[in-house]
Amino acid sequence: MNAPDELPLNALGQWYVVHTKPRQEVRAQENLARQGYDCFMPMMAVQKIRRGKWVEDAECLFRRYLFIRLVAGQSNFAPIRSTRGVSGLVHFGTQPAVVPDTVVEALRTLPTPEQPMFKAGDMVTITEGAFAGIAAEFVALRQMPDGEIRALVLLELLSKLQKIAVPAAVLRLED
Repeated sequence: MNAPDELPLNALGQWYVVHTKPRQEVRAQENLARQGYDCFMPMMAVQKIRRGKWVEDAECLFRRYLFIRLVAGQSNFAPIRSTRGVSGLVHFGTQPAVVPDTVVEALRTLPTPEQPMFKAGDMVTITEGAFAGIAAEFVALRQMPDGEIRALVLLELLSKLQKIAVPAAVLRLED
C-alpha cells in the first residue's frame, strides 16, 4: 500500500482533486501552473447583480475545487500542499481522490463562459419535471439563494408569460 505522499505509478498520470482556500481557486490554479502542473478548473457563465445592473460573470463550476494531473515520478505532494491558494488534496482515508480521465474529459467538453450553453432569447424545451415537453424562452442563468445555479425561462401558462427557474441540465435547445 502506498503512503499518503506517494502516487501509484502510472505513465500517463492521473487526475486528482485539489481543495482550495475560499475564493482562491484562480490563485491556486495559476500558482500550480507556474510550478508546471497540468490543472483544470471548469468554469460556467452566470449573471449577477453588480452595482444595480445585471452582469455576466464566470464562476467555478465546483467552488473550492480544481483538478490536477500528476505524472509518475512526482510522488511528493509537499509542493502542492504548500502552494498559495491550496488547502490540500482531497483524500479518502490515506489515499488521494483519483478522478477518472473520462470525467475530466466530459467536463472539458462543457461550454466555456465565452461560449455559454444558451443565449438570452434562445428557444428551449424543458426535458424533465412538471414542465417536461414545454417550449420556453431562455432568459438567463441565476444563482439562487440556496446556492444552486438555475436557468430562468419564460413560458406561457394560462395565457400569460411566466418566469420560472429550472435546472439548466433539463433544458435542450429547440431544433
